[in-house]
Amino acid sequence: MIRVHLPAHLRKQKGQRVLEVDLGPGSTLEDLLLYLADNTDKRFADLAARGTSGNAWINNVVLNDRRLELPRDLPLELSDGDRVYFIHPIAGG
Repeated sequence: MIRVHLPAHLRKQKGQRVLEVDLGPGSTLEDLLLYLADNTDKRFADLAARGTSGNAWINNVVLNDRRLELPRDLPLELSDGDRVYFIHPIAGG
């Protein structure tokens, strides 16, 4: 199982902080994003297509304490027990 830590607005919508996703062996980060697009929020497909550059919704993706670069890391194979965090920008002023 891959543990997906949801951004704040999806936590409220889904009623949970973490989703456990089983995609099977050989699944990639791109597979995870497309699964999340189908099952949580369509904007994950845009993240898979265009990455985090210029994305106002999610600006960082972290896998097991390592910041990923999208789209470069889309083919990265995920493993059972991985933790994926989607971090949205924080505005202030």
